[in-house]
Amino acid sequence: MITELTSELTDEIIYAMENQSGAFVFDSIDGVILPESEVVSSERNRYYKLPVWNSASGFRMMEHFVASLKNPHVCEELRSILKSGNGVFRKFKNVLKEHPDVERLWFSFKEHEMNQVILSWFDDLRELWGLERLELEPEENEDELLHDDFLFRLAAASGEQAEKTCEEELLKEFEDFYGTDLGGVLSEQWKKVNDSSKGFRTVVFCETVSGEPVGLAAGFKTSADSSVIMISVLFVIPRFRGLGLGKELLEFLLEQFRDGTVKSVAVSCSIIPDFFKKILEREGFSQLGSVFLLRVPLEH
Repeated sequence: MITELTSELTDEIIYAMENQSGAFVFDSIDGVILPESEVVSSERNRYYKLPVWNSASGFRMMEHFVASLKNPHVCEELRSILKSGNGVFRKFKNVLKEHPDVERLWFSFKEHEMNQVILSWFDDLRELWGLERLELEPEENEDELLHDDFLFRLAAASGEQAEKTCEEELLKEFEDFYGTDLGGVLSEQWKKVNDSSKGFRTVVFCETVSGEPVGLAAGFKTSADSSVIMISVLFVIPRFRGLGLGKELLEFLLEQFRDGTVKSVAVSCSIIPDFFKKILEREGFSQLGSVFLLRVPLEH
């Protein structure tokens, strides 16, 4: 009798569960998946039905995935599709194809969810056979997933192309978000702050494994012995948002200042649009007048 799940058997079960053209069973003696029509009536005790999986199950899983997404644009697009009632599965897949990084999250989410369903089902069989239950798989570590697909690094030189690309996207978003006039003023103000900080400035990047710029963060001290860091930019290109990269960039930037001398980290509200603020608040920053402030020791 097969009493352990292998990755190969799990893959076969998933394939059979998603195959809506027929009913399949698990042969507990040979450890294979068979069409129910091939079951020998005299040996029925060796065969077990697979976990129930139908279009309603798939729809619920898509709902759970959308609820877990942090990218507001993609989330709203997918939520609208789920409410449309027509061609939901096809439309859902088509939107994911337009956002490869979210699509990778979906595949990882789907694999984990289905593995949990199968493991719970197999545990029930083990109990029936008088065996101990197996432990459920641990949740995927989101940080590990991020670092499989993205690289975080210090700027090698001032004015790298990656920095220019991200800054162009940032300035464009200022104007898209605030309008041409106000956006232009804020862009100029940001440029002045950014240019004046370059003497004691530290820049970090996030890139895809193929080297495509994804985002950047930069912080500076007003002098070499200052105990305050001023963050002049924290930006992720829109199509990569919702993956936790802003948080990772901020943490990676702060790591560069862990020398025991930094007491506060500040961000001026006047140089950041609203879409930055949620990231800062999640990281423990609080607004003090026109500044977001984090008062924590940064030493290890």
